[in-house]
Amino acid sequence: MRRLLILLSAVLLLSACQPVSQAPLHHETISITDSFGSRQVQVNPKRVAIFSMDILDIIDTIGLEHFEIDLLGLPQESVPANLKQYKDKAYKNVGTLFEVNYDAMDLFDPQLIILSGRLLPLAKELQSKYPDADILDVSLPDYSLKNGLVQNVNNLAQIFPQVSERLHANLEVILQAMADIAHHTQEIEALFLLVNANTISYYGPKGRFGVVYNEFNYTPADHKDDEGGTHGKSVS
Repeated sequence: MRRLLILLSAVLLLSACQPVSQAPLHHETISITDSFGSRQVQVNPKRVAIFSMDILDIIDTIGLEHFEIDLLGLPQESVPANLKQYKDKAYKNVGTLFEVNYDAMDLFDPQLIILSGRLLPLAKELQSKYPDADILDVSLPDYSLKNGLVQNVNNLAQIFPQVSERLHANLEVILQAMADIAHHTQEIEALFLLVNANTISYYGPKGRFGVVYNEFNYTPADHKDDEGGTHGKSVS
């Protein structure tokens, strides 16, 4: 009997020493739509890398604390003056608006990467390097500020449902302000010029600043030219 008790005790001890298998973590997902199509993404990601100052501005307006993000990464050299608090060491510097710092991103291990502009061509590379991360395109579709705002707010509200009401309330204020401006500007002519060093470029209704004419309702000063594209038409 003594030997049997010793044997049973040894078996129990060995069993207790075996590693406990853990079930894989399953994150809640939701469907969103952007230029990459419709797909499932993780709800409430905790490590978020943002390469869009527009989205950073939206998050700051609502209040970063309400998004319940644990780690925020961003291109700190590109942060505008009104968001200068995000240059603090509490936030991770993960590159620029033109280039990703992969060493920093590897350590950051993002769960959500928000892209726009010049970094969009890197989407496939980023997805390959960080297969567990979701990538969200927040570029304005067809240069439309209204459509872009609506799409981006809807996607953010899906991904961070706890701020959905705040996001949509602020969106309604912005859309109403845009409508009010458009109501008073339909008979006012405007010419959009962009000065870059020694070059002056003009943008018409089909250009990336077409929002001036198409959504704020100004009349193009040059009725014969609907210059489009991202670079405009040089006038100097």
